[in-house]
Amino acid sequence: MTDTSTALDFTADLPSGVHPRDNTVPIIPGQVLAEPNPLDQADLEAQGQRRNAPWSIDNEEAFPVNQRSASEWSGNSYTLSSNNPIQLSGKRKGQVSVTVWVPSSACHGVVISPNEGDITQGAGIELDPGDSITLETEAAVWGGVIVGQTTGSVSVVVLYNPPGGGLGLSAG
Repeated sequence: MTDTSTALDFTADLPSGVHPRDNTVPIIPGQVLAEPNPLDQADLEAQGQRRNAPWSIDNEEAFPVNQRSASEWSGNSYTLSSNNPIQLSGKRKGQVSVTVWVPSSACHGVVISPNEGDITQGAGIELDPGDSITLETEAAVWGGVIVGQTTGSVSVVVLYNPPGGGLGLSAG
């Protein structure tokens, strides 16, 4: 078994698609990952033994890597009414970004927030006609009308990577 308690060398170049603590392929020091690396029978673990999830590192300890662009997206336009905040985008694992804008032809803007409570209390970020914002988050985005208005128009595009990819398999 490989000792994972040793310090990681973040100055070394990583092969494409590999990240620290990725247990999905055998890593043998000094050998290139792209080549077949036969395992010694002594290194084999019991079937069904769980390993650490590849992305189980806290943000503070994460090593920055390049990310592929999102593989899926959705979009919609809404006309909001007073006292009726709606969820423009739900919390979603694998969500890359949420872009919210108020068309320049709209009569009134909107207010957005990460939770419904801020909207009902009159708090949040105000977007007027022609304004837009892109939020790089997996969090939910709520929308409501600006205090004193009765309606508001908003459009939303959500970019995301479905967990497990297009086949619905476990992420990897």
